[in-house]
Amino acid sequence: MVNLARGSIVDEAALISALKNHEIAGAALDVFDVEPLPRDSEFFQLDNVFLTPHTGANTVEAGRNMAMGAARMIDEVSQAKCQSGRSIHLSCPSSYCPSLR
Repeated sequence: MVNLARGSIVDEAALISALKNHEIAGAALDVFDVEPLPRDSEFFQLDNVFLTPHTGANTVEAGRNMAMGAARMIDEVSQAKCQSGRSIHLSCPSSYCPSLR
């Protein structure tokens, strides 16, 4: 089981039980109900779980890409156009320009 989205979508008690009883082979998690993961979490006692902090987007490259993407979208909206060449209705730009969805 892999959860890289949100900690709250997984019932951690049920997952710990399933891991302890080997009902599932393993888990990889970088998000948890409580963050940071408490030192006394049962996850730390298991040998069939891979735990890592949720820092996948904390790289120079990811930050640059997010900033450039946001700047491009702001520019498209401010110029009232999009990649398809269609005009953008500024009150609802994503409905007119797929790149803004």
